[in-house]
Order: sequence, then structure tokens, then C-alpha cells
Amino acid sequence: MSRRYDPSPLPDEIQDIMEEESGGPVGNTILAAAIDTCIAAASSSIARCVLPDGRKMPCTAFSFVEGDSGTGKSKYIQIATEPTVSWDKCQKEKESIDINQHQAAETVWNSRIRALTRQIDKCVEGGDSTEDLEALLAAAYSERPKAPSDQPRLIDDTTIPALLRTLAVRHSAILMPDEGGTMLLSMPPRDFNTLAALWSGKPIQINRVGEAPLSASGQISLMCPVQPEIHRAVNKKHGFFLKGSGLGARFQYYIIPPGQPDPTHFRAANTGQAVERYRSRIHAMLDESLHVNEIADLHEITFSPRAARVLECIVDGYRTDMLDQRNAHCVDYLAKMGDHIGRWATRHHVYLGLEGSIQPEMVERGDAIMRYHLKTFDQLHMPRRRSSTSREPAWRKDAKALHGWLLDHPGGFYHSEIGQIAMALGFPYTARVRRAICRLEEYDLIRIEETRNDVLIRLKRSFLDIDYD
Repeated sequence: MSRRYDPSPLPDEIQDIMEEESGGPVGNTILAAAIDTCIAAASSSIARCVLPDGRKMPCTAFSFVEGDSGTGKSKYIQIATEPTVSWDKCQKEKESIDINQHQAAETVWNSRIRALTRQIDKCVEGGDSTEDLEALLAAAYSERPKAPSDQPRLIDDTTIPALLRTLAVRHSAILMPDEGGTMLLSMPPRDFNTLAALWSGKPIQINRVGEAPLSASGQISLMCPVQPEIHRAVNKKHGFFLKGSGLGARFQYYIIPPGQPDPTHFRAANTGQAVERYRSRIHAMLDESLHVNEIADLHEITFSPRAARVLECIVDGYRTDMLDQRNAHCVDYLAKMGDHIGRWATRHHVYLGLEGSIQPEMVERGDAIMRYHLKTFDQLHMPRRRSSTSREPAWRKDAKALHGWLLDHPGGFYHSEIGQIAMALGFPYTARVRRAICRLEEYDLIRIEETRNDVLIRLKRSFLDIDYD
């Protein structure tokens, strides 16, 4: 039974959106994942997290949402992504106007470069010094007009080169494929390392044959809606690589509860006000991101001394949990809990427009939210225990069958009669009878006696309750 997502630790502004739009537990789960992904993308475009230990990380989020089709995911994702999509559309219209200005500036820049190049050539021919002209040329190259970006912020192209092309011109983006499981299934294992590095904020440089070199240091937030059967296929094919690359422990896991959204749900009297405030805040953060030219321009959000102590105590508790053998399957996730909580607290601090350092209350909210993701990870990755009705090994079944036959035939049988014994037991091969003989001999259940012309095999002990382990 999946645990229901509890939105109560979320900031009031986000809870208001859910009250207006969710219509029940199904909507709460999907909206929580989609809104957190969009907030992460917008926040990471203007700020980054500085953890108490001094590490600097983006406040992006990777969300893994498991649920059956037909739960209305598209409707809720559209609500969450609409501000980003509308901002992208408006920005594209502005940039289409800027293209003519850029082309004119590019023409002037090219003329300046050509003029300086001709002057240098003349000086070289006349034997004059070119040092000053070369300095001017270098300065001119650094002042080349920047082309408007035509890369959208919300993308669904799941190839890593396409993703890096976007990040090369955008400081933040959202990757939200229609079916995240299919994306993971089709990815080569080396791309898991790339995604894990992007989550950590490391710059990526890829040189592939036939493609221009790519360098990206932007921030990517990711939401993967996955159907349960496709999730099982992903684990079967790539489970080892997801764990080995560390990508599996970087996701925030959601499970959509069974059921359908309430079709009779009506908005509160203040229809759409929470969504409108959400849209305005996302637009404001994205507008501010236009003034960020490189990672060094991002605001660095730190933790207050009290918040740092609270986070340290929380992380110590998770480190203790790592020592428990029952948690062996989720040790990697427990090790990342401090990072997850710090990133969550940072992006919501930025989204709410709070001043100064992060306070303890935000850390405690982040811990409550991340406990849901930890328990969901535990539910999805808990090793299956073998039940008493699990399938027996073939050798054990054969040994029991032969033991039962010998109980009914105390006189035993001769080795030359193995073919008839195999037919009596329903074995297609005599090798199975020989293997069963060896097993029964190991457990000291049969006596093998050599005769003049053959070997006699008969029961030595006649009790039924035999422990074959």
C-alpha cells in the first residue's frame, strides 16, 4: 500500500494551490512533484545552495513519479508548468524582435574585425609593431554581440546532447518527458553519470565524433512520470548502473495513490488567486535570471547558525540509520538526505522571496517532506523476501520424488534400472535420477551396495521429515 503524500509541511502558498486545484490525494501527489520541479528550475536560475559544510550546490530537483496511466497527470503538470511556458512564449516574441538588432550589431562587429585585421596585415608588411592592434583585436573578439537564445526552458527532448545544447545557452531548464521510464530505458549507461553530475552542479564537456564540442554548466531540473511496469523494466535493465552512478539516490520519489481525482471538485471562492500568485512569482524569478550571465552571478543562499545546527542533527540521525542492516538497500539515499533537505530549503526560501539566511523552520519542513521520499524509495527498493510458497530448486524436488518412490519400494532398485525409474518418476532424463541419488547419499538417506554384476540402491532411513537445507 503506497503512502499518501502529505502536503501539510509545504509553505502555505503552495498548499493554497493544492486546495484550489488538486481535488484529492492523486492531484496532491502529481501537483507536488510538478510544482517542486518548476520552482527548482526557476530558483536555480538565480541562486544556489551553500550547505553548512561549505559545499555549493544547485537547488534543482529530480523527481521520479510512479503511477498508472489515466490518473490525469497531464492536467496537473499543465497547471504547474503554465507559468514557465507562458514566460518562454513571451520571451521568444521579444527575442524575435531582437534578432534584427542582433544582425545589425553583428554586421558592425564583423566590419570592425575585418578593419583591424587589415591594419595588422599592413603593419606586418611594413615591419611595424602590431602589439597595440592585436590588443584591440582581442578586445573586439570579447565584445561580440550575444545572439538571442531560441532554446525553450521547458524541454522534452530526452537525448543528452540536446539537453546540453539547451544548458549551453540557458542557465536553467526543465526536462519533463511524457514518459520518463522510456527515456531511462533508451539512455546508454554513460548518460546516467552525466545526469548525476548535472544534479551536483558540475560543468559538463562532451566531445563526440561528428558533433560540435558541448560545454554546459547550467542547472537542470527533471521530472520523470513512470508507469509501474516500465519502472520494473528500467530496474531490470539499468538497476546496476542507476545505483553505481548514484543517479538513483538523487531522485525524489513519489507514488501516485490508487484512484481518480474527484471530478466534482470545485475551486474555493477565491478562484485561481493562489495559482495567479504562483505564476507571478515564477515570472519574477525568470525575469531576474536574464541578468545572470554565469554561475558566479548566482545569489548564494546560506544557512543561519541555528538552521545549520538543526540540519547537522538531522543528518546525524540519518547516518545512524545507515548503520542498521535493515536499511542496507537504501544506504545511498540516506547518505544524500542532507543534500536533499538543504536544496529543498534553499529553493523554497528563494521562491518565497525571503531575505537573509535560511531559518530552522524551513529545514524542518524540508526534513518532513524528504521523509516521504525516503519512505517511498524504501518501498520501491525493498528487497523481496522469499515466501514459504516460493519455487523450490529442481534438485530438491527430484530428491524428494526419488525419496518418496523408495519409501513405496523398500527393496530399492538396481543401477541398470535407472531408465525405468526415470520414467516412473516422470523425469525426461536419467541424469536427474543420478543427481537425486547423489543428493540422497549426501544426506545419508540411502545405501549403495555393490553386487556381482550391478549396484543396488535402497533406502537407509525411512522417516519422511527430511531437512534438505
